[in-house]
Amino acid sequence: MSDTELLSDTELLYVEFWKYFEAYCAKHQTHLQVKQPARAQYYLNVPIGRANFVIGMIVSAKNHLTTCSLYISGQHAKDLFQGLLEHKQEIEKELELKLDWKKLPKKKATRVDIHKQSDIEDKYSWQIEAEWLKIHAELFYNVFVKWINRLF
Repeated sequence: MSDTELLSDTELLYVEFWKYFEAYCAKHQTHLQVKQPARAQYYLNVPIGRANFVIGMIVSAKNHLTTCSLYISGQHAKDLFQGLLEHKQEIEKELELKLDWKKLPKKKATRVDIHKQSDIEDKYSWQIEAEWLKIHAELFYNVFVKWINRLF
């Protein structure tokens, strides 16, 4: 029995989408490190070169959302988040986006998100989803790395 025979239809869909996304990024050139083995999960994390920070990309079949986020983890995640939150207006102005700042009080990690409605089960929409994720992940990378390096 192969590994893919053990996966659910949704997990297979995620593997296919992340393979598509990797190919899309290769074709459309990005500085993001997306070349990773496609996994049967709804998210893909991209390192930004700093411990405790990653750009997270999510495609949720369950919630019908595509999300780009700055994910902050580690024992100082709340302090790092607070440091960025103090510059929320400047960061959002630079991104030209209204973000969802999530301190996640019951968790060790924090997130800063932007979402859009999507239907990952519609393979005809994959180019739109891949383009949106690439554009927003690059934007998050470019702006947040600058702020993270400046503040921490």
